[in-house]
Amino acid sequence: MVLGPDYSNVTIRLSTFTIPAIDMGTDKVMYRGIEIEQPTHMMQPGSKEITFNYYIKSDWTDYRALYNWCMNNAPINKGANALDTGNVNANGLLRTCDIDVTLLSPYKKRIVGFRFKNCWIKSFSDLQLAYDSADEIQHSFTCAYTNFVILDLNGLESQMKSPVAKDARE
Repeated sequence: MVLGPDYSNVTIRLSTFTIPAIDMGTDKVMYRGIEIEQPTHMMQPGSKEITFNYYIKSDWTDYRALYNWCMNNAPINKGANALDTGNVNANGLLRTCDIDVTLLSPYKKRIVGFRFKNCWIKSFSDLQLAYDSADEIQHSFTCAYTNFVILDLNGLESQMKSPVAKDARE
């Protein structure tokens, strides 16, 4: 997983995450007195939230980067709003970034990638530390996002065209 341009040098080793469910939008139309569903060609993902579970690196750079990203979007005092603290971009939105998630083969070859657009952290899980354990420390965080796309094998957004019905005369 790679965070957006402000954190381009931060990679996070995910342990698990779930690709969101997608529903295709439909409209009902009447045809010769019969109600028929037609696709609207609009994808409607579920909650538009995703939870990432990851292993914290030994130097904690990944945890610190996530924490700093979260804190940069939060007003410092309770009376402030995002405008008071400069936490909005030119469009007046909270600072967001795209998150790229890449599934690699055992040989470190890209299998598939996903880009979650305009992400911002909604929550961190609690973190339990034990001095008597040598296990890797796992943590999770939940992001909200506007949409996601599947990346091609080069890590670029796919330019897929919609399938078109062939002419019945062919």
